[in-house]
Amino acid sequence: MSGMNDERFSKWTSAQAAAFQPGRMSSLLERQCGYLAKQLRTIEQAVFEPWGLVDDILENDRAMKAMVGPLGNVEKWMQVLDTRWERETRRLTHLLSGVESRFRLPAVDESRQLFEKFVGSGFTSALAEAQNRMLDLQRTIESIHAPWLDVRDPMRSIGGLAGIQAIGRVLTVAPPFENSVTATLRSALGDWRPANTFPERIIDDPVARVDFYSDLGFDTALTDFPVTAFQQTLDLTGLRPSSLPPIIPEYDGWATPAPEAEEEDAFVRSVNAYRLLNGLETQLRDFVDKMLTEAFGEGWPKHRIPQAMYQSWKTKRELAIEHGEQPRRLIAYADFTDYIQIIGRKDNWQNVFKPIFKRREGIQESLYRLQPVRVCTMHAREITSDDKFLLYVETRRILKAIGRG
Repeated sequence: MSGMNDERFSKWTSAQAAAFQPGRMSSLLERQCGYLAKQLRTIEQAVFEPWGLVDDILENDRAMKAMVGPLGNVEKWMQVLDTRWERETRRLTHLLSGVESRFRLPAVDESRQLFEKFVGSGFTSALAEAQNRMLDLQRTIESIHAPWLDVRDPMRSIGGLAGIQAIGRVLTVAPPFENSVTATLRSALGDWRPANTFPERIIDDPVARVDFYSDLGFDTALTDFPVTAFQQTLDLTGLRPSSLPPIIPEYDGWATPAPEAEEEDAFVRSVNAYRLLNGLETQLRDFVDKMLTEAFGEGWPKHRIPQAMYQSWKTKRELAIEHGEQPRRLIAYADFTDYIQIIGRKDNWQNVFKPIFKRREGIQESLYRLQPVRVCTMHAREITSDDKFLLYVETRRILKAIGRG
């Protein structure tokens, strides 16, 4: 990938891979099994037939969405777990098979019948109606080659696909921060205007994270699909990037983290998310730097950001140089939350950024939605389907707005 030859990324991947030693895996997965067992404890206290157990757990869609990934991890790494977890892992892997059995791949004729029923049922969402491209939706449905239809609620599955299709289309044809786009995304991804902070527990607890997103208004039908079908849908609708934004070395001030990798798939997902976020962040820094330099000159950081922020950037750069790193542009040492303050500052907004982002709350929401997944990425926590969807949508939106998409 372009821009990925920086030694920072090599160090980051080495730190990630080091976490995959069997000794560490055992302790990490014991913690994971303990977490999953806790989620099931109330149900396991009762006596159920095996499929009765699955049916009861399936009632909690939020928990199941967050647990599918970890369940697969436990099955993959069973050989490094202590024998006392054998019963738990067997029951959890049985649960995973029950979750996957909810979905099936309908034949083409059945897909067309379901589509016609969806269009005529009144279930059609505002997102689907707004796109006026129902034929595209039908083609998307017929192009998915993995089980995607929830046998319990087929119309909800089609509604989820319609929502994904509509978001992909609106980000293609409309200016990304127009009021109508912001309103459309708010109806699908939730109202994040008050979410300038988030509870720390959601980083380690994916169920709490799913709940947090849902409480803000995230439409869980958008991501309630098996992994393969979800990935295919993102590709078909153009939401998953076909290439990553180039990393600009002089704006790449990411410190090398020491994350804890839970398992192989989390490692791969974290690497992909890292590359996408790092590319986005260097592109955004370059954009902000060039815009403010053009408006106020090279010395803008000293006068157009809070003094404490300015001093923090200088300190970070001095420490980096002391450790043998080449000096980068000062904004390369910004924290992710700094961009909201810089762009939203009254004089910066009026003089520079308002024509680009239209309404201050629009870009604020966009960056708020990326904050949890960025923290999870840097600490190699489980990346859920909700995280990936927020990441792909908001990354594409911001890059398009700043002319880098």
